[in-house]
Amino acid sequence: MLSIDVSIFAAPLVARDALHPAVLSAANHCIHRSDTSWWCVAFSGGADSLALLLAVAGLWPERRERLVALHFNHRLRGEASDGDERFCREMCAGLGIAIRAGHWEEAPVAGVVSEAQAREARHAFFKREMDALGARVLWLGHQKDDAAETQLMRLARGSSSAGLAAPRPVQRLADGRVFLRPLLTLTKAEIMAALRSRGVAWREDATNAGGDFFRNRIRRDVLPAWVAAAPNDALEGAALSRELLEEDDAALEAWLEELTGCGMGSAERGIGGASAAENGGDGKDGSADLAGMSLRSEPVRDFAGGFRGQRPTVCHARAPLAGTVTLDLRPLAGKPRALWRRALRRWEPASGLARAGFEALLESCMRGGDFQRVSVGEGFVSMRGGVLSFSAVPAGGAAVMPGGAEARGRWETAAPASLPAQAGCVLFLPDGATIAAQEVVISQGLRGRILAGKFEPSHEVYVSLEESMPPFVVRPWLPGDRYRPLGAPGSAKLHDLFINRKIPAGSRLSLPVVCDARGRIVWVPGLPPAEEVKISNSSSVGLRLTYGSGTSTVRH
Repeated sequence: MLSIDVSIFAAPLVARDALHPAVLSAANHCIHRSDTSWWCVAFSGGADSLALLLAVAGLWPERRERLVALHFNHRLRGEASDGDERFCREMCAGLGIAIRAGHWEEAPVAGVVSEAQAREARHAFFKREMDALGARVLWLGHQKDDAAETQLMRLARGSSSAGLAAPRPVQRLADGRVFLRPLLTLTKAEIMAALRSRGVAWREDATNAGGDFFRNRIRRDVLPAWVAAAPNDALEGAALSRELLEEDDAALEAWLEELTGCGMGSAERGIGGASAAENGGDGKDGSADLAGMSLRSEPVRDFAGGFRGQRPTVCHARAPLAGTVTLDLRPLAGKPRALWRRALRRWEPASGLARAGFEALLESCMRGGDFQRVSVGEGFVSMRGGVLSFSAVPAGGAAVMPGGAEARGRWETAAPASLPAQAGCVLFLPDGATIAAQEVVISQGLRGRILAGKFEPSHEVYVSLEESMPPFVVRPWLPGDRYRPLGAPGSAKLHDLFINRKIPAGSRLSLPVVCDARGRIVWVPGLPPAEEVKISNSSSVGLRLTYGSGTSTVRH
């Protein structure tokens, strides 16, 4: 049984003036207006969250009876995870602090769950408990090292000032909740030293020392080397940069609000301070990583240029939009690009666009002039007289694929996605890829080039319409899939063909499989077309299939 002496509160573990001043101001505001609602503390049992719990309970003793620790057992480390929960319960019992614990409803499989999934489950638990308590304030134990890790992670994939200003000391969410991070002024080493000075033990998560997750690799390998190489205090410099970026971000938001009325305020960005589409999940309470993206095939006009006439515009899954949603961009005429970008990010139809698709839509808006019927996955956007409009299309027949910058996992299909064989029809895939089909006449010259193998099967193939049956569909790679590639003596499993062609394992799950009406595999990008549907000397009509590989970053 864990033993803890409540006399630890006699002198606060952390001095009041050592905490972030913005958090102190927010907390004191609650005290002064006699807010008696519960204060919740995210409590994992680790050094940071334990120091946070002791600091809050010690510095605001009048709130101790309305203080509750929230512990989420991820069940990813077996007995060690259960040990964390026991530690937290015993610690709170010894301190006289209430605790509410939860766990994953469906036990996850270690090594399969991503940082983003774990974080999403944890925050869903926090929200449920806060709603049940009527609580608005959640204290989180992020410190200087965490902030520097987040900056390095987001720099690696590209981020705006909003993303680089995370995690924020005071973060007001659209649902009325407030996240407070008072330890951003302290380093991990300072926090552990304070606990050791009081003889207080904490729990260690052994997986943090591993290299499975990006944040862990940054923490283990990059951050120590970066700190050692810097001629100054790198963590303090990173903290200062975060503060300055938050100021700049707030200024741009205020300007946008003044011009259009659609600013959100720098603290009201949802978890992590920037959109999910921009940043993805950061593991340790970074920005949200929404699971699911829509996949829809519609005739669209060329609104981006330079990429086979199309750019991907795929949305993260969320509650379907209905009717028409508009955004008046006229007040931004002649204003800096940064304001256009922010206004578009705040617009709900564009909030989940993949990065490449968002950049294409932004470019189209800034060029000026009207345009019509640009696909954004759940519907279409058009511009008329400086007003951007979104019109939803009826749901049904769409495929759903896990989203996020890492394009993890396999497709989850409600139904195969239709691939019409007509000019201008493009299917937009969630990783930023495109696939299109177009009926063509097989001229003598074209036939000669096809039979001579002049087309790279990674991007473009031709198949016989006499031998294949429309309508064509696109679906994911499924276990046991096999077909007979062009020129092969017999059929082979896609898995074996991927290995033979040295197609990276991480790319295989996102490659589309094109099938005809009989369910036969016609083509998979990177592999030859099927032998059964090859162009022959007698072919007169064919189907041109083109694939544009995806990207999660903007091409410069």
